[in-house]
Amino acid sequence: RRRVAENPSAPIEALVRLSDDKGVFVRRCVAENPNAPIEALVRLSDDKDVYVRGRVARNPNTPRETLMKLSGDEVDGVKGEAQKTLLKKEQQAESRTATVGSLLREFVRLSTHFKT
Repeated sequence: RRRVAENPSAPIEALVRLSDDKGVFVRRCVAENPNAPIEALVRLSDDKDVYVRGRVARNPNTPRETLMKLSGDEVDGVKGEAQKTLLKKEQQAESRTATVGSLLREFVRLSTHFKT
């Protein structure tokens, strides 16, 4: 079960099922799987194991709302990881916005150039 849980190519359905596994190491593997589905990450964000929650907090697939919840976790390490992941997501969004803005400006500049 653990090998399936840590496999990035594991079927989504299997990861969702394993997110409720009795084995803590299996749940930890699901939580840090780069292809863990949102449903599994949301479920695991309430796990009693601090290391499971910490891995959910570090996973870039974890939804913003779940990260906001984890940023108020009782354990400082989980809280800090959630805040770091939120910051990364915000920086990535800002970077994409800046890229789109500069592409639009370049498009306008070039289209104006070709009209004359």
